[in-house]
Amino acid sequence: MAADKEFDIRTAADRHALADHHVRSDRDDTLEVGEITAGLASLVNHLGPRDWMAWRFGGFVVPAGAKHQRLLAVPEAVELGAGLEALARCENFAALLAGFDNPTQFDDALFEVRIAPWCVERPTVRRLRFAPRYAVLGRQKRPDFELHTPIGRVVCECKRLHLHSQDWNARLIRMADAFDAAMQAANSPDDARLEVVVNHPIHGNLQAVANSAYQRIRGTAEGVIVEVGPFALRLSRVGSPVLPTDCVVQHGRTRVGSTPTGILPETNYLRVSSPWMERAIARTLGALINVAHRQLPHALPGVIFIDGPRDPGRLAAAARLVQPEYAHCIAVGIFRGNEIDFSRRNIDEPIVDWLFLGNRPPLPTRLRYIIEWRFGLRIAKTRTRLQRPRPTVPDRNTNA
Repeated sequence: MAADKEFDIRTAADRHALADHHVRSDRDDTLEVGEITAGLASLVNHLGPRDWMAWRFGGFVVPAGAKHQRLLAVPEAVELGAGLEALARCENFAALLAGFDNPTQFDDALFEVRIAPWCVERPTVRRLRFAPRYAVLGRQKRPDFELHTPIGRVVCECKRLHLHSQDWNARLIRMADAFDAAMQAANSPDDARLEVVVNHPIHGNLQAVANSAYQRIRGTAEGVIVEVGPFALRLSRVGSPVLPTDCVVQHGRTRVGSTPTGILPETNYLRVSSPWMERAIARTLGALINVAHRQLPHALPGVIFIDGPRDPGRLAAAARLVQPEYAHCIAVGIFRGNEIDFSRRNIDEPIVDWLFLGNRPPLPTRLRYIIEWRFGLRIAKTRTRLQRPRPTVPDRNTNA
């Protein structure tokens, strides 16, 4: 197959040709031809023919805002088409489709399509309605969707963390630019890799600091970690394993020439990460949860779904679920990969487990839950409990 081959999925023939090409390629999924053609057909049917629906060079190039594009791979496109087909019978489905008309909202709408079918598949969910209208603190709000369950309506809002639009991510890119320039100025060999971990704030001129740090690391033995100011530096060879790290945000650079090269950590010639900057992710996720919370009506149980890293997300959620204004929010679902991890208060754990995780309580307990939630008794009780002063630990230097 020629490298410049194109498949226009707006035609049935090209959908079948792309499906056949994909299953014959070196792929990480187990999709079959029938699944691919059905998903792509659903995508075209529900979104309508669009200019970006031509596969070339490994994916569909989708506009994502001014001067921005994103690559939609075949598995993602199939997942999107299948999700739309599963949701097509839901009330106000047109409101969901409208999100794909704005390029800056494409990824947000895609995330909603991932979460909504998962919710619909729950045995406790009787139906789903998109973009319900509620008055929240005197303003009209349109949360993403509401679920009709045995305890009544549960209102849901989905938010996605846009990593590449954050200030701290831009700072990480500037740091990578500085070290990249330092390597070029020193005529670094093409097979040399520099791994940089930023552990503390950087003071002074960034480029000068990066140049000085790189000069210090040059000539050291391969694989040795050297502490230089705010950095931990390590020289290694392109193709060898990189240092393992728990950092969510990492910036890697790969040289692409005439030889096909996988975009992998091992092929990076420069890799920059920062545990110090990871704290900013929890703050950003917290702000995202706050924005989602303002969409939820206070008289009904609500759930916030966040697409972001799990550990910072759980920290941000835990800090908010203990606040009285979050009494109606029964859980924050952190979505990562293909899994959802729920953060919830201990008192709400049974209801969340019943509605979303399939842990069905005994009939008398279910009846009690239904009465408490449908009449607003549980939210009022939770709010009262959260308003109580929290016990404090006496200061060891006092005579308490």
